[in-house]
Amino acid sequence: MTIPFCQKSDLVRLMSLSGVIAFSDHEQTGEENDDVIDDCLEQATDEIIGWLLKLYEPSELSKSRLVTRWAAVFACYYLCRTRGNPVPDSIHEAYDKLTSDGGTIGKVLDGQFYIPDIARRGVSVPAFSNMTVDRRYRREKVRVIRSISSDISSKLDQDFAPEVPNDR
Repeated sequence: MTIPFCQKSDLVRLMSLSGVIAFSDHEQTGEENDDVIDDCLEQATDEIIGWLLKLYEPSELSKSRLVTRWAAVFACYYLCRTRGNPVPDSIHEAYDKLTSDGGTIGKVLDGQFYIPDIARRGVSVPAFSNMTVDRRYRREKVRVIRSISSDISSKLDQDFAPEVPNDR
């Protein structure tokens, strides 16, 4: 089980205690239902992890105040949608700002926006290979000079040159 990125108090800050009670009180007791709230908190956390797992460790994401605010917006959005309720405009706009095409999370995935103060997964330095042309061979004349190339392994895809026909 993952520890949620935000807490009930974050939801109260975003939509007030009466709003949290109104949307979570399925039994009409006048009190908030912690099970409903916990489900929304976990769903928000799981969705953020699902989007950002390839770039950030969940333990790092949980340290970010920005991610906590995002999770609160997501959780409020999911809480408002319980029982088929309409989502208030302010919550809907905040959710759309994060998730729409060109939204903040899309910018994170495209490398246009970085979550401050947390480390990204993997090595972020470029790997390089110095090449030389070895004219002694008919095929595969381009060779890597290992002694002056980077020894950092890369998870990036390698582009291969197409096979050149040798019609001589």
